[in-house]
Amino acid sequence: IVPLSGDNRILAALGLKQIKRKPRLGIKVLLQFAKIDHKNLTSQHIGFGIAPRLNAAGRMDSAKDAFRLLTTEDMGIAKELAYRLDSANRERQAIEARILKEAKSLIEPSLDRDTRTIVLKSSNWHAGIIGIVASKLVDKYNRPVILLTQAGNGLYTGSCRSIEGFNIYEALCSMKDIIKNFGGHEQAAGLTIERENIKALIDNFEAYGKSHIKEDMLIQEYKYDLIVDNSDISFELYDELQRLEPFGEDNQMPVFLVKKAYIDGYRAVGKRQNHIQLSIALKERMWEGIWFNSGNSRDNLDIKPCVDLLMTLDKNEWNGLTKLQFNIRHIKMRTDDDMFIKRAMGVFYHKFFDDFYRRFLYNKESDSKSYIDISKLGLKGKLNLDEAINMLNLSTGGNLILVGDRDIAYSILTKFAQIDILKSMEFGYRALMPGSGRGTDGLVILPDMSSSIVNEYENIFIISGDQVMDLSCLIGFKNKLWVIESGYKSEFLKQLYLTREDFACVYLWLKKIGQKGRSSWDSILATLERFNRQTKGQLNYFQFNIILAVFQELNFLDITRTFRDVKISLNLKPDSRELDESILYCHYSTWLSNIDSDIYLDKHKEVK
Repeated sequence: IVPLSGDNRILAALGLKQIKRKPRLGIKVLLQFAKIDHKNLTSQHIGFGIAPRLNAAGRMDSAKDAFRLLTTEDMGIAKELAYRLDSANRERQAIEARILKEAKSLIEPSLDRDTRTIVLKSSNWHAGIIGIVASKLVDKYNRPVILLTQAGNGLYTGSCRSIEGFNIYEALCSMKDIIKNFGGHEQAAGLTIERENIKALIDNFEAYGKSHIKEDMLIQEYKYDLIVDNSDISFELYDELQRLEPFGEDNQMPVFLVKKAYIDGYRAVGKRQNHIQLSIALKERMWEGIWFNSGNSRDNLDIKPCVDLLMTLDKNEWNGLTKLQFNIRHIKMRTDDDMFIKRAMGVFYHKFFDDFYRRFLYNKESDSKSYIDISKLGLKGKLNLDEAINMLNLSTGGNLILVGDRDIAYSILTKFAQIDILKSMEFGYRALMPGSGRGTDGLVILPDMSSSIVNEYENIFIISGDQVMDLSCLIGFKNKLWVIESGYKSEFLKQLYLTREDFACVYLWLKKIGQKGRSSWDSILATLERFNRQTKGQLNYFQFNIILAVFQELNFLDITRTFRDVKISLNLKPDSRELDESILYCHYSTWLSNIDSDIYLDKHKEVK
């Protein structure tokens, strides 16, 4: 990765022009494997399509296959070599994913907000791939990283990657007495070290980091070149941007800020469903966007939020149709949107039930007491809401409020909106948007966050009376944990309560409509609304789902599902069964009784 300026820029530009005009045979065949049209080639295609395949040869074995591909004039040999490089690249990706997963599992239990550097070692990591993984770890944790792997004869070889403003080569120079040899530059380096000196490397590197990395260097920065609106975005703009090619180091692709857009819809794409394709409403126009490696953001997109987003402009050609496309770099949810609380709480109604199913009712190993037990957590103390708000205003280190109860969440969000705090906070379901964290305040509903993310915050607040939140993500939290005595009361547990009469009423209604031939495909929600309308009932989505699930387990009915709808088929002559024979019913009853001893679930002996 050399600076694409001066002579380098001229050489790269002319090289791209030559490949577009008449690529050498090996490049042409490799482009076909990468599904890239050489006539529309850009520096991005080289960086993400061609270079990884050429580099894979040297990373996995020997660079000879890449050299032979670039020099051959035989089509048969070119196809064989291109196939080998493509296969090597897929193997590289699989090994990279494994190493990355292993590295994260080593980092997250020990990382906290005071940690300045990351050094990891393993005897079985691939030496040709640890550099790529180190770069990804820098992107995720925003700290300089050294990954070491065994090289034989008591030696380890390492790849080093850095953050902006921290010269990792100078850091290695300060430790040259314990490193066998090393080389590199400000942002990347390599080294060889004897096994017995690795502990000293870890200690010295962290000490050097603490003296050279300031707090604000660990906060993720997002930069842009221009704010754009509908009137600015056009094929003419895209064509003008192409005149700035080739993009790369020291000549980055322009990044644009789009403000007050709405996420109108999305779908997960990619082999692992880890990318998101977006429909973006910007005033009177709709745009398409692609957000890579953001699959875990889907919960936050369900409310169709108003957002500010950073993007680069691209052109997408598919089936003969050419469209402009946003390549999303970052999305920040706008909590100052007038409809934000209504949207968020509307979706939360269903998300709570889905989360309850996923974490508890369909996880028979779970313990209901883990939802409310704070005895394992090291509490700093208790605050009233005003004291907590004052702490949020004064703190610069980043604070997180965790909420599991819908009623309490609504009250907190409304209060924060009234006093103008909400607009400066991040918001999320289960976790915040990727890139949010250190240095910002956030509120997370139904938290399901890794310890490394949680430990980036200076203070974490949970709400007294919030009885339905899984607090396991806070076990081992290393900073200050507070309980807010908010005074807000929740009626939510009452909405989970079911009686024998509820079960009987649903069964009789299903039997009635089944006999009249009304059983048809529809959504659970629509079926529930029809039940409440015809019986003057008041069951909610959660209660109705529990009843249907218990009936299905007891063989009173069968539910056939498609992506959106279900068909409920009643067994008109079932054997008499007791509710207690349902494992789900017993699990649900035990959970409620553990949460609130005042709730008594009447366990009737028979439902006919």
